[in-house]
Amino acid sequence: MYSGTNPKALNSQRLLADALVSLIKEKDYYQISVFDICQSASLSRQTFYNFFNSKEEILYFFFKEQFSDNDKQNLSDTLEYYSVVLRRNKILMQKMFEFSLEGIATGEISKSLFRISDNFFEGTDQPHLYLYKRTLFSGAVAHPLIEWFRTNMAAPLSELTLLIENAFGISHTLYIYNPSEEK
Repeated sequence: MYSGTNPKALNSQRLLADALVSLIKEKDYYQISVFDICQSASLSRQTFYNFFNSKEEILYFFFKEQFSDNDKQNLSDTLEYYSVVLRRNKILMQKMFEFSLEGIATGEISKSLFRISDNFFEGTDQPHLYLYKRTLFSGAVAHPLIEWFRTNMAAPLSELTLLIENAFGISHTLYIYNPSEEK
């Protein structure tokens, strides 16, 4: 998948992503061809293959873009941010559940959480384990969030937030990790 910053290339990627998302809402995911996506986006197959190797890569790109603006400083605001994105894409997510593709959204939430996970921990008395703590946290939050959405948000988001805070010993207050403080 293309990962550069060329505005024209990014625009083409977005057009292809928008086309696939629209098509998923209308057709069976496995019935959608690269030709269908290109036709809907008014782009060539060559353009498609310049940027993506598969339909799944388009979905990864789509969700990476959806979750990339998360810069929240506490867990409650972070989960609210993700819930808004998921609700905004409710039909797409329902189709992804139908075709067992929700792992794409889960993975992109996990990556997004990992990028900002320093916001949630004061550090650790075992600095060599800090990376693993962040990794565990990002995966352990992404999966329940997707399950919460799958179950039509059966529990209030505040209860899910409290469950995660308690599991990881996170306070409602803002934590900023500063590795220089550990020396």
